[in-house]
Parts: sequence; structure tokens; C-alpha cells
Amino acid sequence: MQPLACVVYYNILLYNIIYYYKIYYYKIYYYKI
Repeated sequence: MQPLACVVYYNILLYNIIYYYKIYYYKIYYYKI
């Protein structure tokens, strides 16, 4: 694989992980109230 493709792929992957963690923590925070 080309280095640039790897960088783009990992950036998208990292962004998705952060996005899902935000949703997960917001759900926990919401249900605790």
C-alpha cells in the first residue's frame, strides 16, 4: 500500500473510533441523569 493511502485510512479509522466513543459516552452520561 502507498504511505498516503495508509495515512488517509488510519485518519478515517481514528475519526470513526472517536465519533463512536463520543456517542457511547453521551449515552452513559444521559442515562445517569
